[in-house]
Amino acid sequence: MTTRIQQTLARLKQDGRSALIPFLTAGYPDPAMSTQLLCDLPKHGADMVECGIPFSDPAADGTAIRSAGKKALELGFTLKTIFDTIDQFRRANPATPLILMGYYNPIFHYGVQEFVNASRQAGADGMILVDLPPEEEAEVTRVLPEDLCLIRLITPTTDRRRLKIICAHAQGFLYYVTITGITGTTAAQPTQVQQHLQTLQPPLPVVAGFGIKTVAQIRQFAAMPELAGVVVGSALIETLRKHSAPTDAHRGLMRQLTSYAKGLNRPASSHGH
Repeated sequence: MTTRIQQTLARLKQDGRSALIPFLTAGYPDPAMSTQLLCDLPKHGADMVECGIPFSDPAADGTAIRSAGKKALELGFTLKTIFDTIDQFRRANPATPLILMGYYNPIFHYGVQEFVNASRQAGADGMILVDLPPEEEAEVTRVLPEDLCLIRLITPTTDRRRLKIICAHAQGFLYYVTITGITGTTAAQPTQVQQHLQTLQPPLPVVAGFGIKTVAQIRQFAAMPELAGVVVGSALIETLRKHSAPTDAHRGLMRQLTSYAKGLNRPASSHGH
């Protein structure tokens, strides 16, 4: 069967452009606003959406995402909240892939089978479990239906031998963590990423994230034939943090996303800038 992720990436490849994948933390700045923002992202240029699961000890996240998760938890976020959010997103956006991103601990405590069933029923397309290495993934992969992809991470230190292990059960695409560090701290280096991917030659499409904040960076990464998409997270969360009024936050975020979307390479017919 063809998943929504595969359909989206195939369509974009045909159009000659990269996927724009915004990341927002579920439940931030508050549950209602979070759902509204996620539902509106595809109208302003998002090709896929990543939804972060708040966790008390997010080892890979920088200040912006960490504090957003903390606030969401303080406001009473639970995994049930995220399933309601996905359900509303899916009703508003039948074709846009939604990917959950988080840590294994909350899922383990919720129950892996229960989490997988609820995610799929709500309409999620994939999940990225940042701290779950391939060696420990069996209890997830054995219960995964084929339309819920386990998306794996690769990094600047991944070599071909490791890539083979990572890709054994990877689906959808590979998420390239462009920096060796936490999110939102260091700027990604496009040339190094490109050289590494040319050496690795991964068997799945690759999207890049971590350290990508500006339209100029997005343009650089989107122009790489080795990449199928770009993820932006910390920069969007920082925009939300700057606004105390919900309407201002919503307007500011959508404006920012629109400018990112314009930075992506477009089909030849609509070039001219």
